[in-house]
Amino acid sequence: MSASSSQSSRSGSGLVVGSLDLDNYSLITASNPVEWDYEGEPIICSCKMMAPRWTSWTNANPGRRFYGCPNYKDPTKCCKFYLWHDPSLCDRGKEIVLELKAKEKLLHKEATFWKRQSLILKQNAADFVEAEIIEENARLKKEVKVLNNKIKEGKSGKWVKLFFALFSVVVICVFVKGSGNIYTCNALP
Repeated sequence: MSASSSQSSRSGSGLVVGSLDLDNYSLITASNPVEWDYEGEPIICSCKMMAPRWTSWTNANPGRRFYGCPNYKDPTKCCKFYLWHDPSLCDRGKEIVLELKAKEKLLHKEATFWKRQSLILKQNAADFVEAEIIEENARLKKEVKVLNNKIKEGKSGKWVKLFFALFSVVVICVFVKGSGNIYTCNALP
């Protein structure tokens, strides 16, 4: 595994498949690296500047490297100098490279699609879990409220029971005293 892809997989920021880091991957035709450091004598363009080595991705010369003016991408500054580094491919070679280029593009498009789908699913799962947590929290708050009310009722119910118990004793004592029975209530003043 390359250092950049293993780094990405450790950080959790990227999708890494084998040694291919899909977050930092660019199509071979899009990467088009410019090689300034190549073996042999430097090639000098008509502008009298060192010509770097480029890679052609045209249908006529797919993957074929050439030396070109450093201002190759800017036609207003370019001297239009180029010199092929690689020999031309045979027709079958070109056909194979173009097919591989098309397949790479398709696979990259599919990988990008599935990466987006993965992000959507992760977000949906997170939204679902968040909704479940909110719902459970609301349910628990209601349950706490009911239990708090029961506790309040239980406390006030205890005092009510105590009051009725004392009231009953007083009534019985008054009744017994008023009836002339021999029993007296010493608890009352």
